[in-house]
Amino acid sequence: MQLADIFLHCTNIKEMRNFYTDTIKLNEKMFSEKYRHLVYQLAENINLVLMESKEASKLDGWSRGPVFRDGNMFDISWTLREEDLEVYIKTVKRISSSNSPKFYKEPQWVGYWSFIVKDPMGYTLDLYYEYSNKPDTDPLWQELINS
Repeated sequence: MQLADIFLHCTNIKEMRNFYTDTIKLNEKMFSEKYRHLVYQLAENINLVLMESKEASKLDGWSRGPVFRDGNMFDISWTLREEDLEVYIKTVKRISSSNSPKFYKEPQWVGYWSFIVKDPMGYTLDLYYEYSNKPDTDPLWQELINS
């Protein structure tokens, strides 16, 4: 058996599309306004399928994860890894200037750069960038910190 699709319900498909397509820049595979669902390809054979349902419930707290232990609830959360520092910085800037809730004002060093945010349904995401060492001297990182 292999994981193929992850299904999540949301109350507003357009808000979720704005967050995941425009802000996070996930690879949108399909959007149906008529059927109120949206599909992102997360990996070669793994899709995130978002379906609008007025009965869906938004989460209020922050969900804990293996590294993010400051959350106050045990619910759905996930990580999204960026492998390109410049792309990561641009993503952090887009989120920082958005209305998306952020646990910390800026990414935190936890053995990698971690930026804990929430999507419009309140699902906790750890957007991260791995470095072998804390990149205090990287000029791109300094641009992020200083902007």
